[in-house]
Amino acid sequence: MKKKIFIIIFSVLFSLCILFLSTNIIIKNIDLNNDQQLIMDYINSPDKSSELLNTTITQNEISHLDDVNKIFKTKNTILNLLIIIISIIILKIRKSNKQPLSVLFFYGGITTFILPFFILLLSLINFTLTFEVLHRLIFPGGNYSFTDDSFLISNLPESFFKTIGIEIFILTIILGLIISLLAYYRIKKKK
Repeated sequence: MKKKIFIIIFSVLFSLCILFLSTNIIIKNIDLNNDQQLIMDYINSPDKSSELLNTTITQNEISHLDDVNKIFKTKNTILNLLIIIISIIILKIRKSNKQPLSVLFFYGGITTFILPFFILLLSLINFTLTFEVLHRLIFPGGNYSFTDDSFLISNLPESFFKTIGIEIFILTIILGLIISLLAYYRIKKKK
């Protein structure tokens, strides 16, 4: 029973780690126009002298970007903690030889494949609803809804987020599948 709980906990932590890594990879590699780049630069480093403030952006939109900055920082802090925790688990297991690492990576890869697959499926079925639910969870204050002619919506329309979301989940699913297959191969090789 302890072994199953440990595998489940490791799998969830591993899945979150891969999802957050995938998010960082996709966000760092997206092609942005000038205004989108101003928005991303502000999110990454809010600066009251930013060129972004010379556009038609409103204070409510700036407040939202400040919240997004806090979320990105929190995500990266959690990612760093996950990497440390997973590294400690791997080192302890390698030292003890009680649990084969390949079994943990197999289940971690499967979890990494399955969880994002369901979110991706929901997004493909009804992206607007999925986007709304996620934003209500992340921004309980409600400062995420803007008019269609607002600076943020004009530059970051739903299609922008849909594309990025799909890319993040596809990368996460691919990484989960690769990790699972490699771990499965190692498990079979040992038998």
